[in-house]
Amino acid sequence: MKVPAPNPHDTDPQTETDRLMTAAQLDLASRLRISLTPRAEEAGVDMTDKPWICGFAGWRFGQPVTPALLVALDASDHPMPGNLAATWAEYRHWQDLSRANPEPHISARMAGLEYLMDTMPDASAPGIAARLAWLSHLAKLDHYRTNAEDAALAARLAADFRAFTATVESERAAEPVAVDRRTQADRRAEVLSMLSTLPELPDREIGRRVGVSPQTVSNLRKKLGARCPP
Repeated sequence: MKVPAPNPHDTDPQTETDRLMTAAQLDLASRLRISLTPRAEEAGVDMTDKPWICGFAGWRFGQPVTPALLVALDASDHPMPGNLAATWAEYRHWQDLSRANPEPHISARMAGLEYLMDTMPDASAPGIAARLAWLSHLAKLDHYRTNAEDAALAARLAADFRAFTATVESERAAEPVAVDRRTQADRRAEVLSMLSTLPELPDREIGRRVGVSPQTVSNLRKKLGARCPP
């Protein structure tokens, strides 16, 4: 997915965005701005004669993310997230704050996060859930995506799901299986003991606790009653 380039003729969105941010969020945005500004690509000036930033580190808005941009983003004072859940959370954070016209450095950050949502390996349950949420998000957008981006996303999700399934199956195979070594006589003795000490329990409950059928409990209850007349 491509983040649209900021319009150089629009009013500066920083004031409105900053108004919505907490102190911690403002600090994060400031660190991103400071880190990326030396790597800015300029394309003329806007109506106020300010340089118009069209990208960073060889990457331009609307183009596929470049390795150089990812390196620049990861080398900042706020490295890129290390898992999909954190990536998705940060992406939603920037999107909520900068829907209309994000600052250039935030657009670059969002482009990097989008790339990770498409390609980062994460076979954990939270990771797969985050990627499914990302798919749902993409379905609601009208932005253009290339076939290569969609193919990479589908391949990554399939690979992660295979890895997740293999992990679950491996864990299940490693779980110890409880072996019931009680004999039929042992179970019969347990039922008779419960009938003597807890006669008020229904046959079904006694059967569940001991591991026999309710009919077996009923038969033993009748035999016990016949041996112990009132």
